[in-house]
Amino acid sequence: MRACTAVVTELSWNEDEDPRRKYTAEVQFITADDWAAELRVILDDVPLAGVQAETFLPSSDPEVAAAMAKISAVYPDLDHNVLKKGAGAIDQLVGYPSVKELLGVTKHLYADSAQALHAQLNPFIDSRQNGKSTSSMSTWPLIKVVRVFTRSPVLENGLVLVDLPGLQDSNAARCAALMGESFKRQLQMDGGISNVTIIYTKTDDITVTEIAKDLNGDWKQEVDAIYARTEKVERLIQEKINDIAQLKTDIEVAELARAQKGKLIQEATRRIHGVRVSPRKRRLDDGAIPEAKRKSPAIDADIKPSPDVDVKSSFPTPVSDPETIDADGASSQRALELVIETIQQDSDKLKETCDDKKKRHATLEKERKELKTELNNLRTRLKKTCIQFRNNFSRTTARQQFVRGIKELDDEVAQEQDEDNFDPSQDQRDYGELARQLQVFCISSRAYLKLSGKLKQDEVVSGFDNLDDTEVPLLQQRARGLADSIRASACRAFLNDMAQILRSLQLRIATNEDPLKLAANQKRKENKVLTKNLDALTEEFERAESELFASLKHSEDHVLNNLNFGCDYAKKEAEHIVSGWFRHSRDGGYPY
Repeated sequence: MRACTAVVTELSWNEDEDPRRKYTAEVQFITADDWAAELRVILDDVPLAGVQAETFLPSSDPEVAAAMAKISAVYPDLDHNVLKKGAGAIDQLVGYPSVKELLGVTKHLYADSAQALHAQLNPFIDSRQNGKSTSSMSTWPLIKVVRVFTRSPVLENGLVLVDLPGLQDSNAARCAALMGESFKRQLQMDGGISNVTIIYTKTDDITVTEIAKDLNGDWKQEVDAIYARTEKVERLIQEKINDIAQLKTDIEVAELARAQKGKLIQEATRRIHGVRVSPRKRRLDDGAIPEAKRKSPAIDADIKPSPDVDVKSSFPTPVSDPETIDADGASSQRALELVIETIQQDSDKLKETCDDKKKRHATLEKERKELKTELNNLRTRLKKTCIQFRNNFSRTTARQQFVRGIKELDDEVAQEQDEDNFDPSQDQRDYGELARQLQVFCISSRAYLKLSGKLKQDEVVSGFDNLDDTEVPLLQQRARGLADSIRASACRAFLNDMAQILRSLQLRIATNEDPLKLAANQKRKENKVLTKNLDALTEEFERAESELFASLKHSEDHVLNNLNFGCDYAKKEAEHIVSGWFRHSRDGGYPY
């Protein structure tokens, strides 16, 4: 998988209401002049001594590697000796037919779903070679910008999200220092400190054991309580498992005994019939139990009589002399019936025992599942607590570092302005309030997508009970708020400039000693132009007014239609919300 964005990508609001164009994109390619200029830079970065006839030698310099990748992507079949031609090579490279037909072109893509648009867009922007022939051309180095338009609510107010290409820096410390200083200078110059937003991602990627070692105070007490309860629940679960296993064994033994009793009853029943059989038809050997011609379907064929049960002794010994069978038949039959009755009573007791043990088994299994659910909840709660601790720690650290950097810059500026009276112990502004105002978000996009139903094939991301826990909705709200404030500032700036122009015209007309005199036809012409523009402005105002009132009416109807539902929902959730006020502040409760 590719870790970095290959081209500049912009995400904006889609004004087109056509459902077939719900998702649109523009792929803008650079011009021939821009590509020629970039080729000059690339050839300057690539040492010609490292150019072979077939391919480039690998380079540890990331800039050289990036230059090689671009050349190889656009010109896969290039004879690299061409690069040694210098300026002539640039003209030849720009003039390639497959390249020339793309330079300066903007391609428009339309789709009714994100997946369909991605399928159309991917061949242009994908920098991977997976599944591609090494001789196929890639267009991503020729793309200036990709603009994606979608009807996402977060973009509706004019917010534009930009994803810039990434490149592994060879000196991350140097890059961080330069960007940090430049960033702080920019904040000081444009006064945009209040617009700064720090975002930590992948908050779901956490090792609970490592974080638990750093806990302190209330956090440690809570985690220790969770650990203690977890150990107890795990022990109870193991006890339930052992009891269930023992019950299963007891049930199997009891059912086997019942099966053996059933065989004895079957044999006794056959004996009853056997004592009345004519000696000419059948002779019973002394103590022999005849083989049943047909087994009862209720008896398991795999069950063998227990060695502890003497089947022969359970029945009266039949008379070996066939002549005495008829005389003793009645007494033998009664004896066998008594044996059957006794065995049946034992079988009934075994059945009651089996039923009791099965009920106990079901109860234990239910308790085990409840304990398993509690264990999963405890583990989720443990991970959630560790995530919250790390998030709070990250917020505090980020605010401290941010304020420290701003203070250093303020002190530096104050010292430059008045070095003699500069006192580093005097704060140039309220840094505590500045730290509190800094917006820091710790988000988990994977948990947000899973809870939104997007990653249906992925496992549940533990530690996040709802969308708000991911902080993505808060980040969306922050982004919309920033866009609204910037738009409001732009509107105010326009109105101020307009008012300034009108005041300047008014002052010029009022202070002009020699008023401007125009011929009659010129006056009519100017009045005509002015009237036309005023009429157009009036129409624009009326249309804007109509759209505004229509939008207000739609919003009002939407609110009124959902008012009853909102009231019912508020009544339902009021008790739960109020009870949450008294929780710990890290769990959403009020600090006081």
